[in-house]
Amino acid sequence: LKHHALAQSARMEAIHHATTHDDVFLCIPPLYHTGAKMHWFGSLFTGSKAVLLKGNSPQAIFQAVSSERCSIVWLLVPWCQDILAAPSLIKHWMRYFPHHKYDTNYGLSESTGPGCVHLGMDHIDKVGAIGVPGYGWEVKIVDEQLQPVPQGGVGELCVKGPGVMVCYYHNPEA
Repeated sequence: LKHHALAQSARMEAIHHATTHDDVFLCIPPLYHTGAKMHWFGSLFTGSKAVLLKGNSPQAIFQAVSSERCSIVWLLVPWCQDILAAPSLIKHWMRYFPHHKYDTNYGLSESTGPGCVHLGMDHIDKVGAIGVPGYGWEVKIVDEQLQPVPQGGVGELCVKGPGVMVCYYHNPEA
């Protein structure tokens, strides 16, 4: 990944989550996880505080949120399921935490992590959707001939933007 891709991802995460200097970000996954690292970079971009949590039990998460006064918590879906044990995660989450915003991002390591597609905090009613192109990204869904499919069609997601990686390490053909 190039430096400008990492800087773009940090800026994008800060924009997508409306992160300010006053926020406190709780990072639970290890920093070798691309999503965790890029969310954390969003905090670095705004100069806000980040808390790195070792372990991911619901008790440890709630204790850290309370004691560190975390305003942004990055959870993987299995951890949310552990906390709520509910079939409709987002709706159930909002019943328990009605004053917190819920955001959905889609990303992959090849796009410098989360946010190349972003549902946004104002669209939780669209459960199951992954969203629209994130800040600075273009996306399309194509068929096997790389032709765009009509809305609602099945295909492969293609992304284009400043965070697309250059190559796999020591494997440029891949």
